[in-house]
Amino acid sequence: MKIMTILLSLIFTAPEYSYSALGLKIDESRLHHAHISFKVYSGDCKDCRKSIEKVVSKLPGVESVEFNLRRNMLTVVYDPIEITPKGIKEQVSKAGFDTDTTKATKEAYDKIPDCCKYDRKS
Repeated sequence: MKIMTILLSLIFTAPEYSYSALGLKIDESRLHHAHISFKVYSGDCKDCRKSIEKVVSKLPGVESVEFNLRRNMLTVVYDPIEITPKGIKEQVSKAGFDTDTTKATKEAYDKIPDCCKYDRKS
């Protein structure tokens, strides 16, 4: 019990030392990453998925991107210090695709391939 008390006090009073004392290493680059999933409207072809993933993967701070065509859900792991969810969604819309909170301009939408077009609600 005494050992447990000492370990717990180390963990709660000096976290930077407790991890090393326990032989654990922390990848600090992972501490600043966040995860978001949101709706992106598109056609149902692989070109749509590639286009959306390509646009988002080039954004600063984006670690990984996956677009699920069946559910029209985009999942992004990103660094919130470098980009915000709003910034990600705005870039998707600039590429011609509507999201759950942002809408592509008519000009941007008209530039996407016909196979990627979708029924836009006004």
